[in-house]
Amino acid sequence: MIVRMEGVLSQRVPGEIHCEREGHFVPGPCVNVASEELLRRVRAEYLEMPGLRLTAPQAQCLFGLHSETCDALLATLLDSKFLIRTHTGLFALAA
Repeated sequence: MIVRMEGVLSQRVPGEIHCEREGHFVPGPCVNVASEELLRRVRAEYLEMPGLRLTAPQAQCLFGLHSETCDALLATLLDSKFLIRTHTGLFALAA
């Protein structure tokens, strides 16, 4: 079964999300979680992988978020100086 969410993600196999923009599958469901829990989860990913650099669509796919939610999350992490945005538009852990 294919479930469309704003034309970006579709679930084809339970537990697997397909990102149409990036053309690959990523594990895990698209979940709706409280914003503080979501911020903690994204911070943990960046702390676990300090070299992680993502475009907004990649972050959206990796974290299983709708575009508006992902944009708000990235803006919050930029405002708090946890993330920086590189000159090429990638979101990276601040030094």
